[in-house]
Amino acid sequence: KCKIDILISKFWYFPFFKHANRIWGTTPWREVFLKQEYHLPDTKVGCLIMGADDKHIVGKDKEQVRVLIRDKYSIPQEAFLIVSGGKLDKAKNLHLLCEAVKEIGAPVHLLLFGKPTPEMEPVFEGYKSCKNITQLGWIDGSSTYDLFLAADLACFPGTHSVLWEQSVACAVPGIYKYWNHMTHVNDGGNATFINEITEESLKKEVQGILIAEKYNMMKEAANKCADRFLMSHVAKIAIEE
Repeated sequence: KCKIDILISKFWYFPFFKHANRIWGTTPWREVFLKQEYHLPDTKVGCLIMGADDKHIVGKDKEQVRVLIRDKYSIPQEAFLIVSGGKLDKAKNLHLLCEAVKEIGAPVHLLLFGKPTPEMEPVFEGYKSCKNITQLGWIDGSSTYDLFLAADLACFPGTHSVLWEQSVACAVPGIYKYWNHMTHVNDGGNATFINEITEESLKKEVQGILIAEKYNMMKEAANKCADRFLMSHVAKIAIEE
């Protein structure tokens, strides 16, 4: 069915492709897809990422947000705070992150937002008694920015969502699952990737990042690349094209 859909879309969209100056993929993988499936030349295709909304980030006092968020959710100020969330389905592997954080214990604390799917509700219910895991449930999309601004680390060990790019725009280092053509969130060392996501691989990666020298290098890189993931920067690229 997928191949049939591609053939149909090729037929309908070919005139559009022919006259357009530039075709944008919103991730590097989508850029590759356009080239491979539609046989578009490199000069016709580019990547225009889904950036983060400037108004939720620029001008905010990160230290103040950090204190306020931790106070609001009764998280120790000295905790190493990992933030993650989104659609809590099995493919996101966030249940494995919960297990890893539970085993590590203090000073690591996980702040998780999002509503579990019916299949995963019993799994996440089991972590509600864990002292170093806070589950917020569903929150407004704009509220996620303050969580990232307050975080020491973002972790997305499953399928991609725009939350990846939003976390980078908030200058927070991150752990991500490795997907082919999806390492664009790494810009100078702010991010690290795991090929095989397991409870043990996540635990090992988090513990490695807790080493001050490694984390400080990631944080420095995160501060340098954050602005390139803001909507204002993305819009400028589109306008200049």
